[in-house]
Amino acid sequence: MASSTVVLYGIAVAALAVVACNAEEEIVVPGGWQKHNVADNAIYDELAHFAVSKQVANREFFDTVLEIVDVESQTVAGTNYRIKFKATESTCPITGAYDNG
Repeated sequence: MASSTVVLYGIAVAALAVVACNAEEEIVVPGGWQKHNVADNAIYDELAHFAVSKQVANREFFDTVLEIVDVESQTVAGTNYRIKFKATESTCPITGAYDNG
């Protein structure tokens, strides 16, 4: 009986170790927001610049993105992005619409 108790105790400890290791991983919820590393994909920078370029009302100069701070995405019927970034006014005059080249 004592050996079966030790075996069960060992299995319980191993199970707790697996749970503790997996606790560090982010749990993915279908339809939920997922965090991303800001350096993982150049599209994050392009999306931030696009968003800034649309804020031109009553301005003489475009703003420019200084730094991408945080990126999250949500996949539902397409992909939504939530991008937090720092921006400042540039010296580029507003003369036309956004063109990424």
